[in-house]
Amino acid sequence: MVLSHLMAKVWGSYLHGIFDNDGFRMVFVNYLRKKKGLKIINESEGFIFNHDKQKQYDLLAENVREHLDMIKIYQILNEKNI
Repeated sequence: MVLSHLMAKVWGSYLHGIFDNDGFRMVFVNYLRKKKGLKIINESEGFIFNHDKQKQYDLLAENVREHLDMIKIYQILNEKNI
């Protein structure tokens, strides 16, 4: 479900992941940009969700490995037989 209010220019959605779709997001953002009188952006200027999301996961994993004692964590997990 998508809710909008024409006067307040507010949009909301409870559809998890709706903005994960690059095509949908590009059309939606360009619709808003056009209404604001801004230049339309093309795909090469946009955010490629899956690629950029994976980069962020990689950065998170790198920081976790750098700042946590992973050997100890694996030892604890193996002791519990999870």
